[in-house]
Amino acid sequence: MHELMTMIRKRPEVSTANFRRFMELEYGPTYVAMPQVKRYVQYYLDDLSSGSGAPPVDAIVYIAFESVEEMKVALATESYVKAAAARQAYMLDGPIGIHPTVVAAVKISCDFHPDIDLARFCMSLAQTLSPVREPARLRPCAWELRSRSSTVRSSMWPCRRSAAI
Repeated sequence: MHELMTMIRKRPEVSTANFRRFMELEYGPTYVAMPQVKRYVQYYLDDLSSGSGAPPVDAIVYIAFESVEEMKVALATESYVKAAAARQAYMLDGPIGIHPTVVAAVKISCDFHPDIDLARFCMSLAQTLSPVREPARLRPCAWELRSRSSTVRSSMWPCRRSAAI
């Protein structure tokens, strides 16, 4: 699985509401419609680092492809080329506006109150990561669950990968 997380910064003249509308109703559906995209998730952010001098991060997009080759096929489509042109009106130019990164590792770490049922939580997590429209694709990832009295860890828990939502 080839997974990317991209930090996105909007143009200052674009309102947050207009940016999010574009992302949700125009830009995102382009990716979701691509058969090469296995999962696509948009995270809208309210950046807390005001006054740092850097423009705020407005969104992070998670996108997964089966392979680098599948990603290249997707990025060569006419629909992607149109979406890339349309985003210029909403996002800052260059890597400051659109900064892609490759997911190198996954670790899940949570603190729990002693009354939390860890087995129920694990089932809930597995359902959250389960496939939406394709058979489960398993891959190892690390996780850690902590309560006040104990810590449970695994470095090879099979995470279910999802298709585009």
